[in-house]
Amino acid sequence: ARLSALQAQYSTVQRRQRNIETAQGVDYAAIQRANMAAVAVIVVRFADTTQMFEGTAFSVSAQGLMLTNRHTVANHDGEQARDVAIRFSGSTDVLPAHIVRVALDADLAIVQVESAGPFPTVAGFAPGPVEAGAPIALLGFPGGCGTCERPRAKLVSGSVTSASDSVLEIDAFSGTGASGSPIFDRNGLVVGVLLGGRGGASSTEIIGVPARRAQALLAVK
Repeated sequence: ARLSALQAQYSTVQRRQRNIETAQGVDYAAIQRANMAAVAVIVVRFADTTQMFEGTAFSVSAQGLMLTNRHTVANHDGEQARDVAIRFSGSTDVLPAHIVRVALDADLAIVQVESAGPFPTVAGFAPGPVEAGAPIALLGFPGGCGTCERPRAKLVSGSVTSASDSVLEIDAFSGTGASGSPIFDRNGLVVGVLLGGRGGASSTEIIGVPARRAQALLAVK
């Protein structure tokens, strides 16, 4: 029932956005083709439980360096996940991974796939910040993957409602499992990382971390 409700919300938002897409002339299919293979389900397990938790991550290097949210790989007490695995969109492989670092000033984390590459990567980061009113696309896993044999990332379109150095506010659909999704501009370049919605398990009022914060974390040696 929860998944059906999420799918209904997703469909409603997508219908609402199609007119915007037509008016703005954004090639969302091209964004999906260029980036979907680099988006993955990230599955984690903490030491004190057998329960598995899912989110979204995306590859930024052919060696398997991934970006995701801090809250996906660390709990409220700061304890990091004991087990981490990556399942790329369109692949049946379950790849072991480990946490490289988490940001102290933003809800971001870096994860490294332990298997040998090369791995698909996103097209790159946008050279500058995104502006309010700009169209965006998300690629991730709202609703999660669960026992699916071959995960496939969903594309969600939307627009930026406000942008600052610390947060992006977006009008688009998000659901449980989508945290960590890359946020793309009209050219298919990353402008942010999704944190989640303001309406609980699913929402059309969502927020993200600007890409410059992610690039700063990747630059740390």
